Amino acid sequence: MFIDNESGAAYTFAMFIVLIILGAIVIAFISPGINPILRGYNEKVDAGEVSSGTTAAMRWNMGFLTVVAGIGLLGFGVAMIIRAIEVSNPGQ
Repeated sequence: MFIDNESGAAYTFAMFIVLIILGAIVIAFISPGINPILRGYNEKVDAGEVSSGTTAAMRWNMGFLTVVAGIGLLGFGVAMIIRAIEVSNPGQ
């Protein structure tokens, strides 16, 4: 199905808003599950049962979890910019 330029730009913006809302819902559902995992991990660290490699891997995973939303928004923002350029320069 072909979408004309103005409708395509509006549709892209609407999907960006939907992405933000759905991303917030996903984070809201994931957060309660992460807390028990971190609590158990911290108990193992306090007991001395965790190696330095496991600690580094856990730190990387938690860091990635905090920036993955920003990476997704950045990618979608670039897609919106490209779409806007295509709308402003049709046929080129």
